[in-house]
Amino acid sequence: MILGNLPEEHATLDVLASYDEDDGWRENDDSREKIVVGHVKFSPTHKDTLTILPDYCSLKYGMTYSQRYLYDIVEDPDDWIENREKSITLGYHRNIDVFADFFLVYKHANTDFDVVCPNVTEISLIRLEECVQDDFDFYDDTIQSQYTRQWNNHRILAGGLLFWRNESVERSYQGDMYYILNNAHLYGTCVKDSRRKDDEYRNAYIHDVFALSKSCILEAAVHYDHAKRCNAYRTARWLEEDWHPRFGMIVKPGIEDTFRLGFFSSYNSFVSDNIAPPDIAGIPVFRNSALGTVTREGDVVWEHEWNRGLVSIDLFAAQSRREEKPTRDSHEMYKGRLKGVEANWNQMLCSQLGVRGRFRTRSIDNDASPDLDRKEYWTSLGLTYRNEWGVFGSCIETFRHDDFDSGEMEDEDIWITDCLVGYEFPQKRGSVSLMVENLFDDHFNWVTDEYVFSGRVPVRRVTATLSLNF
Repeated sequence: MILGNLPEEHATLDVLASYDEDDGWRENDDSREKIVVGHVKFSPTHKDTLTILPDYCSLKYGMTYSQRYLYDIVEDPDDWIENREKSITLGYHRNIDVFADFFLVYKHANTDFDVVCPNVTEISLIRLEECVQDDFDFYDDTIQSQYTRQWNNHRILAGGLLFWRNESVERSYQGDMYYILNNAHLYGTCVKDSRRKDDEYRNAYIHDVFALSKSCILEAAVHYDHAKRCNAYRTARWLEEDWHPRFGMIVKPGIEDTFRLGFFSSYNSFVSDNIAPPDIAGIPVFRNSALGTVTREGDVVWEHEWNRGLVSIDLFAAQSRREEKPTRDSHEMYKGRLKGVEANWNQMLCSQLGVRGRFRTRSIDNDASPDLDRKEYWTSLGLTYRNEWGVFGSCIETFRHDDFDSGEMEDEDIWITDCLVGYEFPQKRGSVSLMVENLFDDHFNWVTDEYVFSGRVPVRRVTATLSLNF
């Protein structure tokens, strides 16, 4: 990382370059990641700021993401995904006065996305080896704007977004048929096809944060989403259009307690870096990762804070739906249901020792992946330590139980122990640490889906890190 500052020119420059290589826990679980990010900020006047963000990212990894944490999945070294993205973002901020601001953002991105999916099928004495490779090429353009104003006890945000995507898809199919007894090649075929499609998305919103009193804040917002989507392989097109209201309330009856209420609807769009508010009353709006998903959710949150700790409890229930058109004349609707409770506890036991705990239970039903419908119980408890000489460490125990509704997946009990020990150099010049994840090398199938994004590696993993600041 390089940081630069030109005070006389009212400009700053940041450049970050990173390379990460991981051999993974089995042959086809390796990954390679290269990232270069720049950040140039320039203020020609005390009210105007210009920002330029060039970005390059290259990522290649084996196995599809949802299978990378399943120990029982049969590995295939020919199964991989590669993604390369180049983008440039231009931003403008105008401080109109002490009560108002204006933001304008433009982004152009080019993404090259390759997926290779092999498959082997044996029927009687015949073995069929198939390989499908999809090459996606995206060209995205996004324009966003937002106007904010403080008016008496109201903070009003109004904005909009325009998005265009031009996508080309090339699909290659290779199929070979063999006689199993002597591996004789019986038949082979290779087919290539290419398609193009265009997607559009528009969003407009207004969001009001109203400080009713010192102990009560009300929030209300409405979003209008308009998306034209297309299935490139079948040339099917469809329109998704709807209004999505959001309501929230924050109540502080005392210094230590906070209650949050949220009821909202959202559309999961093409744009992940939307500058529109991502929460209502401090409650995150987006839960589902599938494109085109409409989610309606309600949350009740209680937070209790004292001088040495914080505890929170979140009760939530959500329903989602997602429309797809596999062909021009067919229509599919996937519905999902999610409800549960999540609790978090953080506390300093003394000046050097802290404890943190987490509990979550969820009931998940999803038409898109019915074999993963389940009741999920997840809890963790950990200790963290740091002293005045720079020595630090932690130990966290995690338990997850999955009770699957279908018979296609076996119920799972997962225990994971993670340990960390390290030392911070004097004057914060750097640190050295050793982390052991899954200390006892337990093997398990950590399920990920549209509601569970991150996973755990089902074998022991040891990481040594040296960090230097200069």
